[in-house]
Amino acid sequence: MGTFCYAARNMAGEMHEGELEAENLQEAAQILRAQHVFAVHLKKKEKRQDWKTFLQRQGNQKYAAFFCRQLSVMLDEQPVNEILSMLARQKGDREYQKLMQALAHDTALGKSLSEAMGKHPEVFSATTVHLAAAGQESGNLSEIFRRLADFLEKEYAAQQKMGTALLYPMLLGGFSLVAVAFLIVFILPSFAEMFEDMRAELPLPTRMLLGLGSFAGDYGILVAAAFFVLLAAGIRCYLQERFRIRADYWLLRIPFWGELKQQTAWMQILGTLGILLEGGLRIDAAMEMVRSVTNNRYLQQVLVRWRESVIHGYPLAQSIESCPVFPPMLLELISAGESTGRLEEMLEKCAEYCSLASENLSQRLQAIVEPAMLLLLGGIVMLFVLSIVLPLLETMDYLG
Repeated sequence: MGTFCYAARNMAGEMHEGELEAENLQEAAQILRAQHVFAVHLKKKEKRQDWKTFLQRQGNQKYAAFFCRQLSVMLDEQPVNEILSMLARQKGDREYQKLMQALAHDTALGKSLSEAMGKHPEVFSATTVHLAAAGQESGNLSEIFRRLADFLEKEYAAQQKMGTALLYPMLLGGFSLVAVAFLIVFILPSFAEMFEDMRAELPLPTRMLLGLGSFAGDYGILVAAAFFVLLAAGIRCYLQERFRIRADYWLLRIPFWGELKQQTAWMQILGTLGILLEGGLRIDAAMEMVRSVTNNRYLQQVLVRWRESVIHGYPLAQSIESCPVFPPMLLELISAGESTGRLEEMLEKCAEYCSLASENLSQRLQAIVEPAMLLLLGGIVMLFVLSIVLPLLETMDYLG
């Protein structure tokens, strides 16, 4: 995804400036056309990616959900300018306060709320900005923000749960590798000479550990170098579009974790599509915009095929049937929504189902992985203890 600066005129000839997120220049132009404005100037913004920006991404997503929730509650009672001025004076999170000050400043200068939000693509996605503009035009901004807040909160919670499900196994796996390396490098050499002086047949665990230590000492540098070369080659291949599409597909097929990724991605895609359609966007334009919701290249390619199929007059449900990573039970809901004219409602129900499924999968993944990693770590420690204790016990029996 990239950030594009634009200057555009609306149907009344008024000039507007702002920023939006898109995959390329063509997609940025399509997003502007979907908003019924005509680009006069459109250029990709060169922005610096620093560690601070990277670490704030999750916080910014939380800011977007919190902002939408606040406005959905307060818009019925106060105008936008007063709400933003009040929020800018609130104490608390300094980054969020700076964001409110910037929005209040821009709206005070005469910019619309959607234009002010569009200047902060690191917080507000192109979809959020478009829906805010649609809410302003229809006079239903409070309801639009309420729906956005519901969806963004669910999306943020799902991503947090996925991170929590993966954090514990990663920590245990890293600790296991560090523990094994410490035992082999620092502890094992002090016992190796003593075991050699015994001149007796050593137990299998001891021979395995000594062999591993000898291999690490002789070829450890070569193994580490080969690992980093393969890692660099893998990253280089992953950056190539054709390879990444295949890699992203197989990542979705990994048991448990891949299914969790599937459910989370479809929750984001279907939920966003439903909100866009409810906001009055045509289905082909909505499907073009919804591509930016997921970073999975395979799913982006799938969405392109679906859009082309819909443009040629095929039902959405018929287009979805060929996707091997789409939950089959959701097809009937989408088909029923198309036949009854309630597609937006059915897409939201599908998103709710995916949200519940991802939560259940997250809990199952934690229930399976945590004891498995504990058993693995315990087995490593037991192997090391046995490899040292068994020869000592045999020596004591021999001396006795």
